[in-house]
Amino acid sequence: MLAGSLLVLAVLLLGLPRLQYASDVGFGEGSYLFRSLSFIESNLRRPMTTEVAISIPKGRFIHDRESLELIHRVEQVFEEEPTTGEIWSILDLLSEAHRADRGHPPASFEDLVDSASREIGLVAALEQAPAFWSVTVEPDDAELHRARVSVDRGWLDDRSQAPYVARVLRKLADLEAEYAAAGYRIDLEGGLPLANEFVERLRDTQRTSFLVAFLIVSLTLLLLLRRDAPLLGWSIAANVLPVLALIGLMGWLGIGVDPANTMVGAILLVIAVDDTIHVALRYGRERTSGADVRVALHRTYASVGGAVVVSTICLAVGFSVLVASEWPGLRSFGMLASLGVVLALLADLLLLPAGLMVTAGWRSGAWRSGSEGAVRRGGGP
Repeated sequence: MLAGSLLVLAVLLLGLPRLQYASDVGFGEGSYLFRSLSFIESNLRRPMTTEVAISIPKGRFIHDRESLELIHRVEQVFEEEPTTGEIWSILDLLSEAHRADRGHPPASFEDLVDSASREIGLVAALEQAPAFWSVTVEPDDAELHRARVSVDRGWLDDRSQAPYVARVLRKLADLEAEYAAAGYRIDLEGGLPLANEFVERLRDTQRTSFLVAFLIVSLTLLLLLRRDAPLLGWSIAANVLPVLALIGLMGWLGIGVDPANTMVGAILLVIAVDDTIHVALRYGRERTSGADVRVALHRTYASVGGAVVVSTICLAVGFSVLVASEWPGLRSFGMLASLGVVLALLADLLLLPAGLMVTAGWRSGAWRSGSEGAVRRGGGP
């Protein structure tokens, strides 16, 4: 029984590395929001816009060679990415102004740079100019120019987004370091860092909430069961392993972590410990009264087993009501919570007693000697 329980839990735990964090902000791929974005991406333009702001130091202008070269190199960073769509910047406006002024587009980037000081006046008159170029006048009458590069990109899931952000940030940091001596600064803005921050916050919330709940549960069990180390250890395992297995199951099934279900692990951990405490305290009293492991377990589950099962059924049914919600995130929370309390119950009914019996047999030497009589004296199976 113990080996089978641990094997099933181990298989579920293998799904933890496959866990993903919802890049659809928890609305679900079938939601109106997600379907609208998919339609826009397929038929009109890529909906996720990445913005890069370039601050130009005092004494320099956006149409200076060095400024335009930096903008061009920022564009090249995104051109190397396969998810990149259209890239817009003041370079496009300068090209348009060159065409309007001279009747043809610039022959090369060098041609565009050479004519920039002449065409910048035409660019300033374009209605699109404020989107890619702004000028702030300081109290000392110095002009501070700021450029913006806007990049349309495809929708990225969790596994693709983090590497994408890391690559872009690394390349932009290298560019900024190269131009730092001249006073240039590069900032990544727009939807990309916002989406990445959203996922990071989900991860932090899940980890922190689970860790705090684990510490509370472990401390509570330690105070109650400190005199019986095997009972303490197996009680903690019977609470933690099912919750981790449930999260692993999310990885296997491809259920993403979203704002609704991110704390399901912490909530289940605190709820499940209630049944474990009832079982563990009753078992401890039976052992204190002189009963061996087998008898103590029999009396424990005969007295509190029914109540534990009934309370778990009530919890599972209560959480299952959320499955009727129209919000996919809340539906997944209800489903996971119902399944989680059932897994916790099975751990209390199967893993906990099996672990206690095996530990008792090992401590008495029965499992090492293989003596049947020793097994019975130690209270093992």
